Amino acid sequence: MNTFKESLLNLLGLKTKEEFAEELHNVLESFKSSIVVKLESEFIFRDSDLEETIGSGCYVAPPAKGEYYITDKAIYEVMQVTHSYRSSIEAGTIQVRKVRDLRSK
Repeated sequence: MNTFKESLLNLLGLKTKEEFAEELHNVLESFKSSIVVKLESEFIFRDSDLEETIGSGCYVAPPAKGEYYITDKAIYEVMQVTHSYRSSIEAGTIQVRKVRDLRSK
């Protein structure tokens, strides 16, 4: 895989605007995903009443206090978000409170 600089230099050799636009799109898409992966942090959702883990997920910006987290079994309200000091090594914690159960089919 080329570095970002090498990929941009390769654009200069293209003949048409269409080739340039398509290749620029490809370059930006490939580097966009690698940037997002570096920005994401893992968070573990814990029910504040039962003190049990109900799920986890990776976020660039996790849900904020007052927002909702929905699973296949229930809807939870976010009560508190604790970011990890070492987010590349350990997960942050999101404390939630069950608002209501969802009906089973």
